[in-house]
Amino acid sequence: MRPVLAAALALACAGCMREASTASAAAPPAGEAVVAPAPRDDAWRLPGAFAADTTVEALRHRFGAANVHIAPVPLGEGQTERGVVLFADDPARRVYVHFHDPEALLGLRAVRVVDAGSRWQLEPGVRIGMSASALVALNGAPVSYLGFDWDYGGTVIDWHGGRLADSPLRAIVRLRLVRPPDTAPGFAVPTGDGTFHSDDARYRDAFAHAVVDEFTLQWPHAEP
Repeated sequence: MRPVLAAALALACAGCMREASTASAAAPPAGEAVVAPAPRDDAWRLPGAFAADTTVEALRHRFGAANVHIAPVPLGEGQTERGVVLFADDPARRVYVHFHDPEALLGLRAVRVVDAGSRWQLEPGVRIGMSASALVALNGAPVSYLGFDWDYGGTVIDWHGGRLADSPLRAIVRLRLVRPPDTAPGFAVPTGDGTFHSDDARYRDAFAHAVVDEFTLQWPHAEP
């Protein structure tokens, strides 16, 4: 595999809540109950308020210091680097945050979501557990992906001009094959580091049994 691609997939390592609506400047009349604003529909969508200049202090301010842990974050193949884990003890809200400078924790590099049942979504609506077919429909174009059954198996590597390609940031989505309990003898599975197309009739059944297993949003390195 090409080194650049391998490095990117090693992170196929997501997102931040958008800021809540600011409170009205006018105080409510005396005795009137204060009603909290309804949560925004996009509260858990990436990129949200994450930006290239997001710092650890900004994360603490937004999520609370107790929910921001400086800790080793996974790169893939058993490797880790220094980064930040948000909501480390809550799989529904947990995300892994990587920086271009891991020692200084500066220059946002990537946000990664891996937990089943996570609230986080990748704009325009990619979520953990959604079917591969739904992902293609959301993208509005076929996708190309790496074969299953290896470290980077199921990683989407080409959006073919669809909605998920139309962004200055790079979205990396990895699919997981869910084999049916009574797999038919003719159930062909694309495996290994070869590239496969979602429209390939040979593997239509396998692709129909794949789901989104994790996703990552990457920021390019800003030149000084």
